Amino acid sequence: MIIVFADHGPGKSKKKDKRSNINLKVNSNHQLNVERFKVAEDMRDAERRIYVLSESLSRQKEGTISHKTILAKLMAEQKQLASLKTFDNKVEREQ
Repeated sequence: MIIVFADHGPGKSKKKDKRSNINLKVNSNHQLNVERFKVAEDMRDAERRIYVLSESLSRQKEGTISHKTILAKLMAEQKQLASLKTFDNKVEREQ
């Protein structure tokens, strides 16, 4: 039984490494684009919920339990939207 090891030489392995780095970069850019798309959808949903909560809040009398509950939900949604925007900016800088 004879075992033969293929010797590609020093140049060939480097070329293969460069190709894999390029593929990783393209793949990473693709993943970043997908992530930004998902974040944009989440931001639109949060903005829609903020609008609905704002409309609901305007119909409630100040000081009532329902007013306080809706206000708390509205503030939580605004905080969530702010964090999504921050995350989107970070992803954008990565590209």
